[in-house]
Amino acid sequence: MKIMSKTNFVNIASKKIAKDIMHIPETIKHDSTITDFAKKLAQLDVSRLVIKKDEKHIGIATTKD
Repeated sequence: MKIMSKTNFVNIASKKIAKDIMHIPETIKHDSTITDFAKKLAQLDVSRLVIKKDEKHIGIATTKD
């Protein structure tokens, strides 16, 4: 059994985090309805969307909201 050094673990973890945040976030307009939100969640198969107003990200809406 090979034991992973702390440095190797950190490098692997950093690459995973970097890969996760490199994607452009899925967004929805701030004035969208809850129906629009639910449809977009289902269409994209995601659990959260970034709320956008005037080309700026102003919040995050999740399925629990």
